[in-house]
Amino acid sequence: MTYEEFKKQSVDLVSGKLGDQYTVRIFQVKKNNGLVLDNLCIRREGDVISPCIYLQYYFGRVMNGLSVDDAADEMIAYYQVSLPKRFDPEKYFANENIRRHLACRLVNTKRNSEFLKNSPHVDFLDLSLVFYLLFDDEEIGSGAITLRNENLEDMGIMEDELLPLAMENMQRMLPADFMTIGQLISELRMRRDMTEGKIFDSPEDEDEDMGTPLYVLTNSRRSFGAVWMSDPDTLSFIGEHLEDDYYILPSSVHECMILPASFREDACALMQMVTEINESQVAPEEVLSDNVYFYDRKEGRLRIAD
Repeated sequence: MTYEEFKKQSVDLVSGKLGDQYTVRIFQVKKNNGLVLDNLCIRREGDVISPCIYLQYYFGRVMNGLSVDDAADEMIAYYQVSLPKRFDPEKYFANENIRRHLACRLVNTKRNSEFLKNSPHVDFLDLSLVFYLLFDDEEIGSGAITLRNENLEDMGIMEDELLPLAMENMQRMLPADFMTIGQLISELRMRRDMTEGKIFDSPEDEDEDMGTPLYVLTNSRRSFGAVWMSDPDTLSFIGEHLEDDYYILPSSVHECMILPASFREDACALMQMVTEINESQVAPEEVLSDNVYFYDRKEGRLRIAD
């Protein structure tokens, strides 16, 4: 079965199982770095929103042995579980609510050139800060809505207001988190053990066995946390903590690795390492950059390392 055949069968099966009160269609969702995914949209008459059901995921399941009919049942089950009971657009898009929930994240400028043409953004080295609304709600869960140029007038926000407002909000919603790589590993192990219902001991210091001190910069949610590398106060704080200049290795859009400069001076080798990791271990839509960045404490400035 080809992917195109799977798409057609998915629409036919889901439509047949749900009946005439539902409209089922496929449209493309453009993700970060130019990645395009096919979303199966199920819309019941009168509803204004619908969960995203990415067909590439279910096609992979079918290629591994799941029947198309069972895949259709799983899509419907996901739709039914994910659909909020109530949704009030006016509540979320009131001006005061927008201002309170505005946030920003970093994307690669070159890889997202088409997207940036129609989106308010701020240039930052080879990257760009883009803006979105972050919502947490008991009814609809967590969600993010990316701002486009046409949204600004409707929202009553000037473009030069976006960055200071977003950074202020993120201090409250998504504060920066700076830790050692060992602390992050311990946190991930603890989460895994709690998920599996295990009884775990106090986390050991994972850094004791590491010859090179490596740190992580992210945010409290571990989601789009690399944005804090654009904040001068955060960069200054890290320099004071390390008492050293340092390199920033962009491991993904969600976090950066921090390496004190006194432990490594070969920027070319670091860049090669980042590139190899991006190509082999990072999802295409989560790649931030192949460059390595250098923070000079004396100058108080971040630049692309050379």
